[in-house]
Amino acid sequence: MTLKELPIGKTATVRTVGGEGALRQHFLDMGIIPGAEVTMVKYAPMGDPVEVRIHSYELTLRLADAEKIEIENVRDVCPETSGQMGKPIPHPGLGEEGKYHDKEKEDPLPDQEVLTFALAGNQNCGKTTLFNQLTGSNQHVGNFPGVTVELKKDEFYIDTAYHVEGITTPYTLHDTGYCDTEGNFYFTGRKDDILNIRGRKISALKVENAFLQIDEVKEAAVKVRTHHSETILEVYVEAKEDFLERYRQKWHNELKKVLASYEIPRCIYVRKQLPKNDSGKIIKDKLHPDLKNEEKK
Repeated sequence: MTLKELPIGKTATVRTVGGEGALRQHFLDMGIIPGAEVTMVKYAPMGDPVEVRIHSYELTLRLADAEKIEIENVRDVCPETSGQMGKPIPHPGLGEEGKYHDKEKEDPLPDQEVLTFALAGNQNCGKTTLFNQLTGSNQHVGNFPGVTVELKKDEFYIDTAYHVEGITTPYTLHDTGYCDTEGNFYFTGRKDDILNIRGRKISALKVENAFLQIDEVKEAAVKVRTHHSETILEVYVEAKEDFLERYRQKWHNELKKVLASYEIPRCIYVRKQLPKNDSGKIIKDKLHPDLKNEEKK
């Protein structure tokens, strides 16, 4: 019997976890492991996906995924344990120096103190469930109402009713993409990552990654330059060793395997070191060609 067939309100024990590769690992990361108790909570209005309870949190699964999980020992729902707090257990991560604070007897923080928390984790790991328990809210699993995403000139904008410290809405991270006829969003890259060369959109990140796959290349930065009203795609390379003339054709042959002809930079400038900021990020504004001394393709 599979998890897909488990009736609502019944509990079972996970016998085997199917799937292959990343899918099976995803199941295990979410706590779906042999021997775990899982309870069928409800089905979506259209029957897919389903919501189950495992390890005291709610999880949604597609029917196609639930079918890959075999179960046994089907029974009625196990009774929930009491939520009463037991005897405080000191812990190094609980309060200062492991001291447990009792709100009735002491006040470790003023009532007006604002505490900021962030919940992060894998998909379907229980972030919303924890959010509901902490706030007393009743949000839907994986769906915060009031949050909208829209496209403006191919750029994603997010508008949310929830307060985000230091951010005014709507806001954008300058991610670009497009929307198909069914309303699905497709991400194409950051706004400053997309270059327009003679009417063709080129991803600078894609070109840089292609260069970084070359053995002799340590760092690469792609940018455009206008010369005599012509837009030129060029790349600045920090080589792992001294640049040799024979590398030129070798690099070109390797780039042709992963890039279209119009994505291959016309000019390649090789330098011993590229300018970087304190965090190690390349400063593209300081990259300028020296046609007399730099290697050019």
